[in-house]
Amino acid sequence: MHAEALRALREEGGRAGFFIGLFCDDDCGLELEPDLLAAAARLGIGLDLAFYPGHPHEDRAAAVD
Repeated sequence: MHAEALRALREEGGRAGFFIGLFCDDDCGLELEPDLLAAAARLGIGLDLAFYPGHPHEDRAAAVD
């Protein structure tokens, strides 16, 4: 059911995707399991990654205020 809806969305010019933003003090990363990536690819779901180095937690909290 969801696969059909996503296919119809793409056929009409739409797109679906996951956005992951990482705020890191030092080295950071993430692991995406092959099964997740394969399932997303089968459904035509994109993946957008953004890394924000040098943003300690307290700086982000102050920026929001």
